[in-house]
Amino acid sequence: MKSYSKVTGCMAMIGFDRNVATNKITVYAFEDAHNHPLTEFNEENICSPNHPLSIFDQELIVKASTINIGATKAHKLRASLKGGYDNFPATKNDFKNFWRDYTTIVGPNDAQCVVDQLIIRRDNYQNFHFQYKLDDDVLNAMFWVDETGRENYSKFSDVISMDATYRTNRYNMIFVPFTAINNHDKTINVGAGLISDETIESYSWLLEAFLSSHKKKPTMILSDMDATLSCSIAKVFQGCTHRLCMWHIMSKMPSKENKWLDDMFNKRDKWIPSYFRDIPMCGLMKTTSRSESSNSFFNVFSSPTNLLVNFMFNFDTALSKQRHEQKRLDIASRDTSPQLLFPNENLKIEKHASLFSFDAKDETIECECLHFTFFGILCSHALRILIDYEIAMIPEKYILDRWRKNIVDIGFQKINQKWRVCSTEISNLLQGATSFFEKCVESVIHDKEKLQELVNSLQQLSETCGKDVSTRSSSIPIKDVIENIIGVPISSDVKIKVPSEIKTKGSGKRSRIKSAAEKAIAKSLKPKRKCKGCNQFVNHDIRNCPINPSNVLRPFKKHQ
Repeated sequence: MKSYSKVTGCMAMIGFDRNVATNKITVYAFEDAHNHPLTEFNEENICSPNHPLSIFDQELIVKASTINIGATKAHKLRASLKGGYDNFPATKNDFKNFWRDYTTIVGPNDAQCVVDQLIIRRDNYQNFHFQYKLDDDVLNAMFWVDETGRENYSKFSDVISMDATYRTNRYNMIFVPFTAINNHDKTINVGAGLISDETIESYSWLLEAFLSSHKKKPTMILSDMDATLSCSIAKVFQGCTHRLCMWHIMSKMPSKENKWLDDMFNKRDKWIPSYFRDIPMCGLMKTTSRSESSNSFFNVFSSPTNLLVNFMFNFDTALSKQRHEQKRLDIASRDTSPQLLFPNENLKIEKHASLFSFDAKDETIECECLHFTFFGILCSHALRILIDYEIAMIPEKYILDRWRKNIVDIGFQKINQKWRVCSTEISNLLQGATSFFEKCVESVIHDKEKLQELVNSLQQLSETCGKDVSTRSSSIPIKDVIENIIGVPISSDVKIKVPSEIKTKGSGKRSRIKSAAEKAIAKSLKPKRKCKGCNQFVNHDIRNCPINPSNVLRPFKKHQ
């Protein structure tokens, strides 16, 4: 690191000599005269050029990246938690240097490490499915889904959306999440893949891997307008209804011209919901906000500069958040009842609708609005008829399993402990030590005397541990520290190589890509030039100016 200061040339020093045979240490030189003021005790940490990071600092840097927080912000967070910068000698450059070393060590082994991680999960967890494909020892594609994703798909496979618009890693590999709708009308992940290019071969491999995992095709699948993806869906998911995602089309409209709009109008039966209302459950993903929220959800946890190892950390963090929300809603629906709209009227059918019990009836009811076909829930018109006929229970055939409470066991939503097999013994013990410490503090936080006893005990324990220099994190090789964090060994024998940076359709600079709407707005705000023929601020060609026909004779120019 470049320095703009110089030492004063102070000659103060002390020299030691150790006799190897007798292990005696002799002072052979000593000079106590300084030519500068001595550093105060509370300034020692600030003046020291070396600030070794603790294992907690190192782990925080990596874990913060899983929620898209960089080393600089992680340093600010750590300093705040330590009570201020005076209590935390490590600088932001120390944090940035560790992240640099981390990426330098993991980088060449990136593909090997992420494949090893997923193979460990496949070998140790029931129903974890993982496939990958190599191209001359280079990682070309991969697909994975855990037992919860497979269980969710078995219950909610009616409508699936796949979005191949994410660039979430430094190799520009395309992240393709498969999304379904659960019994709480929330988006859930039922599988994910990474592919190197947008070819029919790559998409077909990914869909074959999806089918190999789930054993059955969805009733309907939604995607963007990519022609190669459409061909792959037709090839692999024969008999499955394929429709275009309304959100992708609507988001492009502000920047498109008439020819594109004509083409979309001719394809309206592929993306406007009114044209396929007869397909069961097709209304689950018709709204633009559904796809948009899925986009935003993964983007929060991703970065285009990610290593693949860190991408998996980010994906697990996002999935954990999604599963936690699903578990919370499962518990809420089990332990609470919704507020009735007409409690004073004592409508038994409304209460029954809130319970979705298994009482059977033979009544059949149809409605022209096709709401039941569209969403799988009876419309208000049908419920009105049932009320008029004094039917207190919803016929069982109108209570689809996908909307019942606890259709997926809550146990499937526990992800916190699922990937511990990828952790080393040291990292597991470290997490246990941290957990026990937090429990101890929480148990005595309201008792000043017991809290003081805990501090005294921890101080004694700290002094005892401090006598053994080998236990300090600064003495552990950084490679070992990183292996403890990522959970797999980093080998010099790399069999699976990382992809070179791949240029794909739509990929450009590493800066954030503007949406079509943003481009259209920027274009509309761009100043217009004045036409010399009509003296107006317009965009027509000079030769086509309706006011001055003589412009036709001039050389053709176009307003910018």
